[in-house]
Amino acid sequence: MENTELIITKQNIKEYFYIIEDNFNNGIRTYKNFRKICEILHLDYKKATSKSSKDSMTNELKRYCDFSKIEHKSIIEIKEIYTPPKPPKKIKRKKKSKYAEHTYPLIINLLYSERYNNENFAVLDKYALFNILGFSNDWFYNPSNLDNFSKMVLDELRDNCWEIINHAFSRTIDYLVEYNIVFSEIYLINFAENSSTLSPTIPANEETAKLIQEKSQEVYDDYNCKNGYEFYKNYPYKVFKDSLNKKLKEYGIVYNSTAYKISFTNPSTLIDTEYHKCFQNNSLEHIRVDLHNHKLFINNKILPQLYRRNIKEANNYFEPNPLSNHVYMQRKDTIFKFIIEEYKTNHPRELINKTAVINTYINKRNNFIEQIIKIN
Repeated sequence: MENTELIITKQNIKEYFYIIEDNFNNGIRTYKNFRKICEILHLDYKKATSKSSKDSMTNELKRYCDFSKIEHKSIIEIKEIYTPPKPPKKIKRKKKSKYAEHTYPLIINLLYSERYNNENFAVLDKYALFNILGFSNDWFYNPSNLDNFSKMVLDELRDNCWEIINHAFSRTIDYLVEYNIVFSEIYLINFAENSSTLSPTIPANEETAKLIQEKSQEVYDDYNCKNGYEFYKNYPYKVFKDSLNKKLKEYGIVYNSTAYKISFTNPSTLIDTEYHKCFQNNSLEHIRVDLHNHKLFINNKILPQLYRRNIKEANNYFEPNPLSNHVYMQRKDTIFKFIIEEYKTNHPRELINKTAVINTYINKRNNFIEQIIKIN
């Protein structure tokens, strides 16, 4: 997941690079030092104290132009402008992903027990898959009799969990290729009928998948969002699903969810053989314990990120992120108004303070994590 500093760096270079390009086209191709370039691009070079943060600035700028220092001087020379900018380089990790290492046996067991129509692949929606792979305890857990405040906090937390877990899962997919496992994204649909009941859920074919992609982009456009990532920062998933299905209604299709087809890179690979390699001749009880330990490892890697995110979300309200949008801050305002009113009711003789508000909010989110994410 990109940090805020890197996101701002990318946005500012994209927005202000035209100044460097105009200078270049007008014959201005040298600058006193790199700080001067940062000043033009609205980058805070003074705050870039670590090598990694400075590298992120220079690496992003290298996508837009070829530049270097003039020998024995601090002067920076722009040699060439790239139009369009070069695509970002994908950083390759030298070490194997621990996520992938612990996910592999879980995937093999899944394929072994959930073959689709007796073929060597499985189809699962993301929520069920996250649960099986240890990214969550029970993603569908929905506490009953929630008050409005608790429901708002839970919905917000789920959005944050989705972001963190999806990132970890995406990274896992990249590295499972080394283990001969491949994921392909598919859409699960129903065919709308005249009656109130829906047909069985099935994977969409290629033509229907293309239609869903087109209509999904229309939904993003309707809400002035470039893509799904931008949409989900502002609106809940239900808004997307309801809006998409309104557009699909005339085609007799109901979008159910986005799922994954899981299979071996080489179709001739036998699941039974891979299963035996993973689990040898161990008893079912031993295998269950082994699978649980793999899930527990993955879960324990995710939890610290979620707890840190809870603190960050609380602090962002009092120290707003420059990237925070109106919808985000409006949602936070509503949540914190609930907290203040609840605190006044429970502590009528005490003055409300910032620390009390933050702690109430963080504790509420932590309690929900224990319920919907943590496994034992």
